[in-house]
Amino acid sequence: MISTLRKAVLVLSVLMVATVFNGPKALASPTGTLDWSIPNAPTSGFKQINYYLTVQGMSDQSGWYFAYQFTTLAGQGGYIGLQPKSRDANGNQVLQAVFSNFSSGSTENDANCVPGADGGAGVSCSTRFTPTMGHTYRMQVLNRGGGTWEGVVSDMTSGGPFIHIGTWTLTDPALMRASQVSWAERYIDGYNCNLADIPYFKVTYRSPIGWGTDNVQRDGTLSSAREGGPCTGSQGFSASGSGTAVTVQGGSTG
Repeated sequence: MISTLRKAVLVLSVLMVATVFNGPKALASPTGTLDWSIPNAPTSGFKQINYYLTVQGMSDQSGWYFAYQFTTLAGQGGYIGLQPKSRDANGNQVLQAVFSNFSSGSTENDANCVPGADGGAGVSCSTRFTPTMGHTYRMQVLNRGGGTWEGVVSDMTSGGPFIHIGTWTLTDPALMRASQVSWAERYIDGYNCNLADIPYFKVTYRSPIGWGTDNVQRDGTLSSAREGGPCTGSQGFSASGSGTAVTVQGGSTG
């Protein structure tokens, strides 16, 4: 699935806000994949890209990761996305926002981040928040000068606060490329193809928006979604839409 990062398995090492790792095993390929791109990109790349996800429904279990992947013009990159988690002590639903890179030599100095990703080089950052189903969450990848990048999440629907996910620094200051992929990945128990055991989800991916150093807004587009992974055909997968919005769902509703 990964082009300029790693073409093999995504094994996500996720940091909890309390700096505790979850170390799930990933699939050989994601359950659903779609392409994103931003036409008429500046030759110097994008200094900011906003990605959007509307979580319409999810089970109260860990196991899914809904993400946008990105890469710099120097070939370094990572991903930003959301993961459902078990309800908290107060009975609230929980989403974990994740911001990671897989580049050797990258560094961090952030309480939400630790060195290492995918069992190797890179940095993993995360934080958790209480979501509202049906709201659209904006995930921003922001250049903070040189090779330093920050990940931020906010509730677009309610106008909620900007939540810092993490900040890390790559070895090269290149800005972001204009295209990559998005995906829904079942990273826990991913080879169990019994539909009744697969947690339910329904999310809408929305087209990204980017800004270069010229500060001109450029609107992106999405391809239709395609199914993959070892449980293809037996995981309740369905998808609709392309262009500005693609809705993907899977798992058992029972």
